[in-house]
Amino acid sequence: AERLLKEMIQRTEVPPSTIHKGDFQLRKKIMSRIIWATSPPSTVDGSGNSEKLPSLVSPGPNCTITRRDFHNVLHSWASSKARKKGEHAEALLMRMTEISWWYPLIFDTKPDSQSFALAVKCFAGSTHNESLEKILNLHDIHNGFADRQIPGFVKDDPFFLMHSLKSLKNYRKAEELKLAKEWFTRLHTFVMDPKNQTHYSNNMTVNSNEPNERDSEEKQLQPQ
Repeated sequence: AERLLKEMIQRTEVPPSTIHKGDFQLRKKIMSRIIWATSPPSTVDGSGNSEKLPSLVSPGPNCTITRRDFHNVLHSWASSKARKKGEHAEALLMRMTEISWWYPLIFDTKPDSQSFALAVKCFAGSTHNESLEKILNLHDIHNGFADRQIPGFVKDDPFFLMHSLKSLKNYRKAEELKLAKEWFTRLHTFVMDPKNQTHYSNNMTVNSNEPNERDSEEKQLQPQ
């Protein structure tokens, strides 16, 4: 699935990523700056200069890259038993952000809460000893976007919080117990608030063409 996505990107002539693989702190910094639009990515070491990018014409329907294409790959990684799938998801988040920043009028690939939830799910199913730290980093970025009311981000998104809870392995550890209480409280409060019922219906409509795993999980979270 990821190879097919890369082939689709190559056909559109979008340049390769300029972010060094594995440097999450750099990715976190650049992703925050790009989405918040507080400074251009070219001011950060390791980021590309959009002025040097080739100008693309609007591609045909068979070459268009969308957020849904990335979500399909993230779903595949999340359901697989592959090693380092969290790192692959992390790289996909950065690539989504990078492409949407370079060509905002051509590609709608900017990540949203579901993108981050799928990345968390990848780390939650990983035995990597830094998985929880990575998830907390994703929370920092996600919550920052939600606090700034960036479209597509909901701070207490049930899907995002649910997979964060599933990542906790040992409640005997004080840090994990504290996180469990915080995340569960936020999840319960959001789900039980009648004002948030539109969140479920909107997501089920918007994502009708995507894998239906999120729909079934959110239906389970709805109060009876």
